[in-house]
Amino acid sequence: MGGTRFRSASPETPFTLTAIEYYDSDDKNVRGGVGTNFIVRWHAETPIHLPVVETVMIPSEATQGISFRSTARVLYKETDAPPNGP
Repeated sequence: MGGTRFRSASPETPFTLTAIEYYDSDDKNVRGGVGTNFIVRWHAETPIHLPVVETVMIPSEATQGISFRSTARVLYKETDAPPNGP
């Protein structure tokens, strides 16, 4: 079981999620699932604080469960050139 949470750090100014792209460990585009990496694209009409994007994974087998949480980081801004490609 897992999930991803998107939260505005600027509640008075909305933002729009424009894409969520999932990749496996070999950087191949996939539909999602356990162990995937993802890139979130978003847009705001005016400058805002960066949205908070977190994911949590809670796999469980029998009576034992191990969970982890990961916080997103900015790779580049749309006004910047992407580091490797479009």
